[in-house]
Amino acid sequence: MKFAKALRIPALILGLTSTAYAQDIPLMQENWLRYKVNGTDIPGLKHSISIRGPDGFWAFTEWRLRATELCFVTVTVNYYIPEIRDRSAVPANVLVKWDRMIENLITHEKKHGQNGFEAAKEVMANKCENAVEITKRWAEKDRLLDQKTRHGVLDGVFLE
Repeated sequence: MKFAKALRIPALILGLTSTAYAQDIPLMQENWLRYKVNGTDIPGLKHSISIRGPDGFWAFTEWRLRATELCFVTVTVNYYIPEIRDRSAVPANVLVKWDRMIENLITHEKKHGQNGFEAAKEVMANKCENAVEITKRWAEKDRLLDQKTRHGVLDGVFLE
């Protein structure tokens, strides 16, 4: 069973745009994208997630850094999480378990998003020097996070 997946491939895009003002911390944009799942019980929901989830995972987070010539850094974080298509068809006891799993899933995925933000801060602190190496190092931290938490299971990302 696959659970949350971290970053696929981090991207650092060095732009050619100039910015005339100073920036102390990176700008961060978060986008929450939901994919629909069907089911009225735990096995049905788990099956739907396994079919519809990004690359067979329950959730997915990707972050991308953009930097200008003056090292103005922006990080965009996209979170992909499941959402029940018709909550009214799901019994209350199943929704309680689902909602708890989603809360834990969001907490876990935000850790990946924070890694993207930390990568952006480090890139800025180094005035965009060694940006690719810094980005790769933080992507590795994402991979280790999933390894350590068994893709979120140890963070409470499961349905039973």
